[in-house]
Amino acid sequence: MEKERKLSFDLIRSLAAVAIIIIHVTAQSYWRLSEIGYYNWLLGAMTGWMMMWGTGNFLMISGGLLLGSRKSGVMDFYKRRLEKIVIPLLFWNVVYFFVAGYWQNSSMEWWVFWDNLWKMGNQYHLYFLNVMLGLYAITPWLKKWVINKNLKVIVPILALLSFGYIWGVAFLGWKKWENIFVWFIPYIGYFLAGYWLGNMGELKSKKWWLIIAGSLLLISGLISKELVFILDTHEKMTILVNRLSLGVVAGAMIIYRVVTSLENKGLEKYRKLIMGVSNLSMGMFLVHPLWIEIFKRNWWWNHFMQEFYVGWLGVNIILVVGLAIGTTYLLKKIPYLRAVV
Repeated sequence: MEKERKLSFDLIRSLAAVAIIIIHVTAQSYWRLSEIGYYNWLLGAMTGWMMMWGTGNFLMISGGLLLGSRKSGVMDFYKRRLEKIVIPLLFWNVVYFFVAGYWQNSSMEWWVFWDNLWKMGNQYHLYFLNVMLGLYAITPWLKKWVINKNLKVIVPILALLSFGYIWGVAFLGWKKWENIFVWFIPYIGYFLAGYWLGNMGELKSKKWWLIIAGSLLLISGLISKELVFILDTHEKMTILVNRLSLGVVAGAMIIYRVVTSLENKGLEKYRKLIMGVSNLSMGMFLVHPLWIEIFKRNWWWNHFMQEFYVGWLGVNIILVVGLAIGTTYLLKKIPYLRAVV
C-alpha cells in the first residue's frame, strides 16, 4: 500500500512547511531597517515574500488529498478529521497563551485567551488551524463539487473573489472576517484548486512553469517593497500582499501543479527523507515560533543579526528548521503528546 503513495504530495507538503518557517524567520528583521541597513532588510524581506506560496500549498495539499479520498460517512469523516485539528488547536493556543504571558507580559486573564482564540488564535500562525477547521467542516459538501467538470471555471472565480475581498478590506472599509467560523471562506479557492490541479496528470515544460512562478512571486515581492513605504498602515500591506495577492495565488498554484505532477520514479531514491519530513510537517509548523522567540531574546543573537545579517539569516533558517524537526520528532515519541503534532 505504501508503494502507491504519491510522493509528490509529501514533497510539496515538506517544502511548504520549510517555506512558512522561512517567512517567519525573515519577519524578525522586518521592523529593524535602521539597525541592519536597507540592503540587508531588502534581502530578508524579499526572501520572505518569495516564500509566500507556502501557506497556499499547505491548503491545496489538504484539498487534493481530502477531496479525492474514497467515500466515507459524514460522521465518520468528522470524527477522524476533527480529532486531528481540535486537539492541536486547543493545545497550542494554551501553550502560546502562556508563552506570550511569560515573554511579552501579555494579559493572562482567560477572557483574553478565548477572545484571541475566537479571532485568530493566541499566536500569529494559529489562524491556519481555524482555516482548516472550517474547511474540514464543509469538505463532505465540497466533495460533491469535484464531480463537476466546471472546476476549471469555479476555482479561478473563487480565487478572484478572494482577491477582491482582500482589496475591499484594505481600501474600501469592508469588515475583515476574523472569527473562528469564517476564517476559511477566502481560502476555499485554494482548497478546491488542490484537487483540480493535482489531477491534471503529466505537465510538460516544468522548468518554464517554475520560472513563471518565480517571476510572479518576484514581481509581487517588488511591489510589496514599494507598498511598505506607501500604505498608511502595516495591516493593509499584510492583508493585501502577504495573504492572498494575485501574484502569490498564481505562483502558489503553479508550484503546486509542477511538483504534484512529478512521478514517484524520479523521487524514489529520496523516499525516506521526503516522507520523514512530510510526516513531521504539521508539527514543524506548530512548534517553530517557539524557537524563533527563544533566539529573538538572546542578546548575542541580535548582535549577530546587526553585524553579519547574511550569515545570521542562513544560520537562523537552518537552526529553526532543524530544531522544529527535532522537537516534532520527540513529541511524536511521547504517547500523550503525539496527537498535538
